[in-house]
Amino acid sequence: MKIEPHLETLLPQLELRVLHGPQAGSRLTLFVGEYTLGTDDECEVMLAGPRLMGMHARLKIDADIASISPVDGNVLDAHGKQILGDTPLAIGMPVEIGGVWISIDEVDAPWPTTETLIPQPSAGPLPDPTESSEPSLMSEAEARGESDFSAQRTRAKRLLIISMTGLASVAVLGVAGAFWLSSQPMSPTNESVASAAPMPSAPTLSDRLAEAFPGRLVQVTSGHGGATIVTAYAADGGMVSRMQQMIRKIDGTAITHFFADDAMLESASSVVLKYRREGTRAVVKVTGMNNGTASLRGVVASQSVRDELSENLRNSVPGLRGIELTAQGADELPSLLTDRLTVADLSKKLQVVSRQPEFTLRGNLSEDEIQRWEAVLTQFSEEFGQILPIRAMISIQQKRPPINVQTVVGGSMPFVMTDTGQRIGVGGETNGHTISAIRDDEIVFDGTLRFRIPR
Repeated sequence: MKIEPHLETLLPQLELRVLHGPQAGSRLTLFVGEYTLGTDDECEVMLAGPRLMGMHARLKIDADIASISPVDGNVLDAHGKQILGDTPLAIGMPVEIGGVWISIDEVDAPWPTTETLIPQPSAGPLPDPTESSEPSLMSEAEARGESDFSAQRTRAKRLLIISMTGLASVAVLGVAGAFWLSSQPMSPTNESVASAAPMPSAPTLSDRLAEAFPGRLVQVTSGHGGATIVTAYAADGGMVSRMQQMIRKIDGTAITHFFADDAMLESASSVVLKYRREGTRAVVKVTGMNNGTASLRGVVASQSVRDELSENLRNSVPGLRGIELTAQGADELPSLLTDRLTVADLSKKLQVVSRQPEFTLRGNLSEDEIQRWEAVLTQFSEEFGQILPIRAMISIQQKRPPINVQTVVGGSMPFVMTDTGQRIGVGGETNGHTISAIRDDEIVFDGTLRFRIPR
């Protein structure tokens, strides 16, 4: 029994070729059907290019006829004329989509050589398929293919230099006569990706900025229409100016967003100052700002206050990326105050009556101890405000003279008589103190303490 061959086996096998762009030299075997081209993950053929859109164009294969139509991006023929509708593609005819040049050719057809890069006179615009017969269409397409391809190569080289991608194939920049590098044909799948051999790339705008401003956060993305968007965090206004100058030299059309850490630090400090002046819910200080991340330290009364403070900072400081808040809770303050009393050697002199909700203590202190207590209280209030209310009931110890004087005898040799009958004159010592003077109105003792006893 004789088996008739399937129609598709009698048709020439077609493939998609990437002639210029980051994936130059890649090829993909095509079958009957539709293929979306672009950068989106949902595209059947994912390509990379400086101006490629997510769903850039749609390619149709019907038997041995290929056609292309734009979707979200522009499609240009070899002369730079925009293709507006579904347009047939002659075998080997190049078209440009988002800075990438592609063509549809037979699998066995040779790749163009570098001799085709020599500029040739431009051919006329694409003919209307309905205005010519099939024989004339094929002959004109073949004649136009060679000249159009030469013009396309020259245009592609200019685009390569302007965009600074530096991702052209070695064959285009090599010695005349070298052939384009090609990878192995890919097996057809629902989501096919045109792959290319790894090629050395020129420094990008992001690389240049990272080298010039080490340690600074710089994000370079593509916006609507392929526009370059640069978001950068500088240390100060001077660095912002230097970044702007470099970006203008590399890409004068880039959209820029700059944030200076010193200005953001000032804005954040003004927000926390309001809480500090209130003193009852949060007492924090902005200790640093690096690449849009604020560092804060202090104490907050509760988690709700912490959340409120963070929200106010994000709303008041443009460009704020993050908040690192190292804060103690109100329940930690009693232990902290107790530790500071111990360091000041006051813990044995003061009795803690209660810790929460009010820290209450009492004691009897000397003048020197009173000064130390006041220093502890002042520093604690400066750091933590009134988040922990403190109530101190402290009395001052009264000085007692070293002896109990009963009688004072004046004259040229004055002296005193104590309650024990001891007689002590000027220069005499008792209990570590010396009588330095006996006057008409007072007696002066000098020693560890100085006493003046009125007469």
